[in-house]
Amino acid sequence: MHIYLASGNRHKQEEFAAILKDHHICLPADAGIIFDPEETGTTFLENALLKARVLYESVTSAFPPMPVSSLTLKKREQLFWKMHY
Repeated sequence: MHIYLASGNRHKQEEFAAILKDHHICLPADAGIIFDPEETGTTFLENALLKARVLYESVTSAFPPMPVSSLTLKKREQLFWKMHY
């Protein structure tokens, strides 16, 4: 799974990659996304949420979700049940 960090900090990317070894940790720049939101919140949490929203909007506009047919969903559901029960 690709996980995008709402950051431009390569060191932070390395730290997350060390913790989440089964995932590919990305920065917006890795996908060619210019990411430099203005931190206008009054707390760390407000700024983190602001950056997360900006990143979400950037990623979803750069990589729109692919439509999935109901047939594909049905096959996935059947596979899920076979794997778990």
